[in-house]
Order: sequence, then structure tokens, then C-alpha cells
Amino acid sequence: MSLQDNEPFQVSRKHCFIEKQGDSFYVRDNGSSLGTIVNGVPIGVRHISLSEALKPGENTLTLGTARSSFKFLVEIL
Repeated sequence: MSLQDNEPFQVSRKHCFIEKQGDSFYVRDNGSSLGTIVNGVPIGVRHISLSEALKPGENTLTLGTARSSFKFLVEIL
């Protein structure tokens, strides 16, 4: 997926990805400068962890800071 971003930039070229480990799914920040927010938990190089588990049901994913317009709903069935 490609996203159009304008200054002040929020999204890195390869910002984050979703991976499956066993029966669980995780969002992993890929070293983006502003990080990623998963269900209100910031992850990335400036934070405690680079990844966060997605819970069953609806999850919110924000690329960049809390002010970013790049907010997504990810549903785990």
C-alpha cells in the first residue's frame, strides 16, 4: 500500500508491518523516526518496544505521532 504524506511528515518509506507469530499477530515498527501507536501504546526506536500484539477484534493503528492523520482500524478475527 502506498500513502501520500505531506509536511510535517508522519510516515516513513517502510514504516511498520504486521506479522504472525504462532496464533498471534503483532505490529512491528521498522525503525521509523516517529514510531507507531497500537491501541494507544507507542512503539518504535524511541519507545520501550519495537512491537505490540494485536488483540482479537478491533485494533487502532496510528502511523507517526498521535496527531497523525494516518489512523487505521485493523480487525483480527
